[in-house]
Amino acid sequence: MQQLLCAIREQLPVGAPEADLCQKICIGCPKKLMSYLEQEVNDWQRALDDGETPKLGDIRQLARAARKIHAVIEKNGLLMPQRSPVSRTLE
Repeated sequence: MQQLLCAIREQLPVGAPEADLCQKICIGCPKKLMSYLEQEVNDWQRALDDGETPKLGDIRQLARAARKIHAVIEKNGLLMPQRSPVSRTLE
């Protein structure tokens, strides 16, 4: 889970200013999707810091959400086209 959280932080615009995410015309809403993903990442980081052990389903769910959000962010031109960070982390 820690590797997944690091990959998300490194390869997606976590913490990016709202103005950078909102392009007015977009596919999906990168601003809302990144807000959701940031909250999930922060919640899991707190849980890990508190000693909680994630289940495989928890990791899979976060990885799936990150892959989908990565695709939307990429379609909106906010990332260079590349392979999803989550798929590399889970291989």
